Parts: sequence; C-alpha cells; structure tokens
Amino acid sequence: MYGTNGWRGRRWSIRLSRKTYITINTSDLQNKLKSSREVYNVKRDFTVVIERDEDGIYVASVPELVGCHTQAKTLDELRERITEAVQLYLEVESEKVDASEFIGIQRVGVSV
Repeated sequence: MYGTNGWRGRRWSIRLSRKTYITINTSDLQNKLKSSREVYNVKRDFTVVIERDEDGIYVASVPELVGCHTQAKTLDELRERITEAVQLYLEVESEKVDASEFIGIQRVGVSV
C-alpha cells in the first residue's frame, strides 16, 4: 500500500495483483463515511399506546416493537421513558424492526 503524507488529500494505491491497482482518495472516503453516518440519524415515528392501570400508573407500549414498554406516574415522565425504551430497543434489535402502518384504535363492546 502506498500513500502520500498527511491525512487530508491522501491518496492510497492498493495493489490487487501484478497489473491491478485501486486508487482511493481519503476525501472521497470521508464523504462516504459522513453519508453513511447520516443514515443512522434518520427520524422514525412509532405508534405508542398509553393506558392507565388500576393504580393510576401510566403504561406505554409500542406495538411495532415486541416487548418495548414502560410505565410512569406522569405523562411527561412516560414520554421520556418510552423514547428512551425505543432508542435502546433499536440499538439492540434494529435489524428485526419492520415498518408497519398505523390504522387506528377501536373499542369493541362484548356482553359477558
């Protein structure tokens, strides 16, 4: 591998075989890395279902993320906690998340 001095504007020539070389400019590589990092900064929206249990505690769950839920005493605290729960879930399970479209919520009455 051969290169010029200095990080900025460095050009690398990589020998693949006797007659084949690849030349890489670090500025091109840096631009590609920046664009790949931007992919991770994409904002995603998730549906959050909020309920209040018999003790008055708010419970939030995200139907698209199986097992992603939290609880809190106030709605403000719940909002912070569910945001953190989603972020942590995506760090661990990001490849398993499928996009789904929220249609709505409907109450159904059943005679017992």
